[in-house]
Amino acid sequence: MLLSDYLKKHSLTQSQFAEKVNVAQPHIARIISGSRRPSIELLKRIEIETDGEVTLDDLIELLNKKRKKTENT
Repeated sequence: MLLSDYLKKHSLTQSQFAEKVNVAQPHIARIISGSRRPSIELLKRIEIETDGEVTLDDLIELLNKKRKKTENT
């Protein structure tokens, strides 16, 4: 599941979720947009905080797709 979809499903703002994983809201916004690659530690915290609804694989796949898209433009 995409992190943005998780936030919508659980009626959470980026700021609320950022507090839960101990980062600033802009950091979450950049992860969602694909412009920032989170650390492995943060990826794990996101997976734990979402009870596995957003997995490491989901986040890495999104980042790889965004990176490939920018490489092709």
